[in-house]
Amino acid sequence: MKSKHNTAVAACPDIRKGSGAMEADTIYKNGQSSKSQMSRVNFKIIPAFIVIMFCMSFATNAEQNTISALSSDVLVSNENEIRQAIGQAGKRPIVIAITQNIELISNFNIPSGANVTLKSVDETMFSIISTRDMDVITNNGNLTIKNIKITHSPGTSGSGIVNRETLKMESGIISGNSVNDDDGGGVQNLGTFIMSGGTISGNSSKGTNYGFNVRGGKGGGVYNSGTFTMNGGKISGNSTTGYDQGGGLFNSGTFIMNGGDITNNTASMYAGGVSTTGTFTMHNGTISNNTASVTGGVMGSGTFTMNDGTINNNTGTGNSSGIINGVSFGGTFTMNGGTIRDNRGGDNEVGALIFNMNNGTINGNVAVRNDRGSFRMKDGIIRGGVTISGGYCNFTMDGGMITGSRGYGVNIIGPRWGERSTFTMNGGIICGNSGSGVNLEHERCDFRMNGGIITGNNTSGSGGGVNTAGSFRMKGGMIHNNAAKESGGGVNQIGGEFTFDGGWIFNNKAGKGNDIQISQTGTFNNNVYDVNIGAIGSRPPASITVEEGCRKP
Repeated sequence: MKSKHNTAVAACPDIRKGSGAMEADTIYKNGQSSKSQMSRVNFKIIPAFIVIMFCMSFATNAEQNTISALSSDVLVSNENEIRQAIGQAGKRPIVIAITQNIELISNFNIPSGANVTLKSVDETMFSIISTRDMDVITNNGNLTIKNIKITHSPGTSGSGIVNRETLKMESGIISGNSVNDDDGGGVQNLGTFIMSGGTISGNSSKGTNYGFNVRGGKGGGVYNSGTFTMNGGKISGNSTTGYDQGGGLFNSGTFIMNGGDITNNTASMYAGGVSTTGTFTMHNGTISNNTASVTGGVMGSGTFTMNDGTINNNTGTGNSSGIINGVSFGGTFTMNGGTIRDNRGGDNEVGALIFNMNNGTINGNVAVRNDRGSFRMKDGIIRGGVTISGGYCNFTMDGGMITGSRGYGVNIIGPRWGERSTFTMNGGIICGNSGSGVNLEHERCDFRMNGGIITGNNTSGSGGGVNTAGSFRMKGGMIHNNAAKESGGGVNQIGGEFTFDGGWIFNNKAGKGNDIQISQTGTFNNNVYDVNIGAIGSRPPASITVEEGCRKP
């Protein structure tokens, strides 16, 4: 091609330095010309103009052909051509552009070391369709997906993509794929998967219980045991059935969510949106409108860190007491920001074995269950109640707010035997609940109040601020402006022991014992009730500013 077009251009005179241009310059001098000179112009310039146009045409054609030759796009229209193109992929990065829908009768493999981009030739999205029971693509190299659809024909099964090395999805759709007794209907990721756009939707996996061996059923949309970074796009409308978990995503590796949506996925048993036993970090994005019998949103173990984003409108359809709708976690759940709200179908928005809340908002109840569970709250808002149950469960509140519960603000159930459960309040505020601010159900529950405020709680029973059958020791903080219809507007002690070492209890109202009602043993080591100021403890502050946000449900 070089000799053909360059020879043609070389045959033309140099239009910048040619004789025609020089002659034209010598014809006109001082704006004057003669008839003979004009005839020379007609004779010389017109042929020069023709030559120039002829050469420009050759130059343009040569440039167009050069651009086409430098392009790495390989156009393919059938299975044989796409396989031939893949065969060249080990030599250099290659862009394969499909010009129509392509049906496959056998799986095609991206070899190790290959760098391949698959895309449609223009804005029209074309499909690569498996017509057999097999995975559509197995990637052992570096594969990028743009504006194509990976799918199966009706009645066939297999994953859309099995990735063993590096997969990047910039746009396009992975849809209509299903697996039985296997995991990952849309994508089975064993390597590195980066998703910045596109949609993984309408895929499914079915699990089967073979006695003590359950096969498949994990991740209707995506099964990840490698590293999956989600920067954008959607995982939506996927499902799992049988013995299953993770309608949208099952993660046993590392999942980093910087953006995008995991939405409208379903599981017949566990975790409609996300099931994770690995490491899950959520910087942004949304997990919403997912459905499962048990826990619509996120369920699992391992480690889940939520820095921002939203988990909302997920549904647990089991409708049983104790069902957790939004997040149910048997490992460590850390919330540094974001919002969990409006999840439906059970008692609680969040349930975790180990829960660290440093900031963020939870609109609903929180439960910490099982032996040796723990919850530490440093900041943030819980618009609902907190329940601590199980042996040796601990709740430490350093800051933040618990408000708007339709029952207790904090309910320490604890064990009937074995090790004790403890609530330690160092700061923060418990306010505006339609029940006791803090309730200790029996004698194996402990409450240690070193600081903070319990205010504005109202119960139709006893103990507006604190109702305790366990051990309550108060060293600081304030219990004020609470109300109880029966007894103990501030503190109602029905069991255990109450020890007062400091703080304030004042301006509470009740049918009996406005500030405190003691049925068992009470020890006052620092200050006693002052009838002149109506308070337990030293004189309270003249004015108290209660943090905005306290509200009744």
